Amino acid sequence: MTSLTHLQSFLEMHNYHKKHCERPNLQRGHYPFVTISRETGAGGHALAEAVIKQLKKSQVNEGEDWRVFDQEVCRMVVEDPTVKVSLERMLSEEYHSQIEDMFQELICGESSQDAVIKKIFKIFHMLAHFGKVILVGRAGHLVTRDLPYGIHIRLIAPEDKRAVRMRQLLKLDEKHARELIRQQDRSRQRLVKTYFNHDIENPLDYDVTWNTGGISVDLIAENVVSLIQHRMKAVL
Repeated sequence: MTSLTHLQSFLEMHNYHKKHCERPNLQRGHYPFVTISRETGAGGHALAEAVIKQLKKSQVNEGEDWRVFDQEVCRMVVEDPTVKVSLERMLSEEYHSQIEDMFQELICGESSQDAVIKKIFKIFHMLAHFGKVILVGRAGHLVTRDLPYGIHIRLIAPEDKRAVRMRQLLKLDEKHARELIRQQDRSRQRLVKTYFNHDIENPLDYDVTWNTGGISVDLIAENVVSLIQHRMKAVL
């Protein structure tokens, strides 16, 4: 079973295909979706969950149908029999040099980094094509840039505050929290530069950038829902 076949089964299992394709007025590809790019520790997953809660509360565009995708996509790829990669490696978001990647492929027997990343991109694009999803990380804002109705968000925050979040989340000391932040930020920058020749910090690639060091995630979520409402007016 290919990763895309696995994805189709996944969508059908959650009634995604039925709910998104049987409506006469809203064709496939005509639902809003959200991408969240973030600095490590800026609260990307927290924002995604807060947006889902706000959607349900406001009952906008059937908020209960919206889904967050990040780690689920990693698990889809790991379960694909055509790919050999560990879930730990997928979740770490480490982007290796060509030499490091060759070592992983030849010595550890894992699939090439390029093959894994391109499978993630395909899944992200298909999910955005269905719409009503929040895609966290993985260059989602660039993977989906050819699709209409996307809302592309960038989260930033001072390193001090991001370090506190990472310490609380992963039970790390100050030194290791900061090391992890810098390593993951570099990996994300390299990913975007390598595959799209873009700077991940370029504000023109996003609809809006928020500093979670000074603005609460709940307030940002309210604004995201307003953007979704605006997109829906364009659809309808």
